Amino acid sequence: MLKVVVYVGDQEVARAVAENDSELADLSDHNIRLNERSAEQFGIKEKGLGGRIKGHPRNQSAWALVRKIADLWLTGTGAGEEKVDAELLPMIRKSNRNEYAIN
Repeated sequence: MLKVVVYVGDQEVARAVAENDSELADLSDHNIRLNERSAEQFGIKEKGLGGRIKGHPRNQSAWALVRKIADLWLTGTGAGEEKVDAELLPMIRKSNRNEYAIN
């Protein structure tokens, strides 16, 4: 099981749980439960959804699965952006340059 909990300050605002449904096969299927908690000060209304990620390679970083979970939420709720501009800090980019491919 993979669990991601998001806090703003000390307030939990979102949670995702991924349960492996493939007996830890090399390509694993995961049942996903996601929710956002109501937080008036942030303009967030409570909502939740469930889904399934199929054929996720277990040898990938946990962050690869987290990204798929986030994409599931953004697509399922319509909250996604077409493109997100981000820049890696130089220290991180240098330390991971040869080990990880960042698209």
